Amino acid sequence: MNRIDRSGNSISHRIISALRKQILAGKFRNDSKLPAERDLAEEFGVSQPTIREAISALDAMGLLDVRHGSGTYVNHNRMFIFATALQALLQLDAVTLAQALDVRGMLGAHSVTLALEVATAADIARIEEALLRLEALGDLDSSEAVVQRMVDFQIAISETSRNPLLSMLEKLLIVLLLEVQMRAFRHRGVSYWKSRSMRFQSDRRRIVEALKSRDSDATTRAMQGYFQHQLDQFLRDPDLVKMRFSDEEVFKAVSEILVSLRKSGGPTME
Repeated sequence: MNRIDRSGNSISHRIISALRKQILAGKFRNDSKLPAERDLAEEFGVSQPTIREAISALDAMGLLDVRHGSGTYVNHNRMFIFATALQALLQLDAVTLAQALDVRGMLGAHSVTLALEVATAADIARIEEALLRLEALGDLDSSEAVVQRMVDFQIAISETSRNPLLSMLEKLLIVLLLEVQMRAFRHRGVSYWKSRSMRFQSDRRRIVEALKSRDSDATTRAMQGYFQHQLDQFLRDPDLVKMRFSDEEVFKAVSEILVSLRKSGGPTME
């Protein structure tokens, strides 16, 4: 029995800590149903309202999913958990989008180097397929669809690095940077995003060709050029260059993204 020491921190905080440890330790499988509140209350020797308070807190953290009428389920949504922590840091420090893009560029340069070392023919084919999809934007009628293809290309490279922590951080920055702009500038429309995407297509093509030839120097130069051109474009846009994650419009956009991540568990546009 997991009886809780009632001294020191509040009982609910101790329950939260105990359940969190059990979830992170793998006691409960992803999407498995948590025991009923009365059973947990008996196990920990506390009241059901205390258990309910702990469940509510863990639900807000993204570790549990309360489904009304069905029960409470374990939710190993790593992307959402990481995103909420990163969101707080970006907003507390009033980080600009340009600063985030600079960090994204450094991470991307490292991940493409790792990708070159371990990429299989299937990996490179997947990256090239994402590139080809960016050359066929004519049939798309929404900004979301265009941006999703931009996201897919960058994530295809990141995932090939085989470094889960690096890839997760990159995915978050990729989605935040692109989707924040899309949501904040809805008025720019699909034509703007198609035109913007095509500006960097030659950079993307150089990256893919360098990967296919297994040329380390060429891959590094291509990736650096890709991000430098993005940063140059960013700094030339008077609306983008002044945007910070603490701005009200950006905060709203990030909150919408977190809701999307909470539902999907991954970087998919809605």
